[in-house]
Amino acid sequence: MKEKTLRLSITSRTGNFNFMNPQEQSVSCHIAVFENDVKKLSTNITINYEENPLVAYSETAIELLEECIKKMFIDTSRKEKEKLLKFIKQNYKEIDRGSILYYLNDLKDKKRKLNLEIKRIKALLGLLKI
Repeated sequence: MKEKTLRLSITSRTGNFNFMNPQEQSVSCHIAVFENDVKKLSTNITINYEENPLVAYSETAIELLEECIKKMFIDTSRKEKEKLLKFIKQNYKEIDRGSILYYLNDLKDKKRKLNLEIKRIKALLGLLKI
């Protein structure tokens, strides 16, 4: 049986998300916790955070969620945000470890693919006798 692995993802994008004022530009930030690559909990927040970190750490997500919850008067997904915040606070060590391991495995996979491409190109050069 595969060990449970948690990881965090934080992605941001700028766009026109206000239907009442379609000209207004804002930043939408998606925060998600994955368990074994299946999304477990997630939410979207509108906040001034325009980063897409390679490794998302719990501390950053906690700060973003707390700031958002504090400033929102009307929020139909407030309970969702509070549930995600509570989960991250309770599991931050496991989440951060999983996020780092996920990034490390991604780098190893990219390295493997690059090594295969290098071998392929060297073989082509050998065929062309360059």
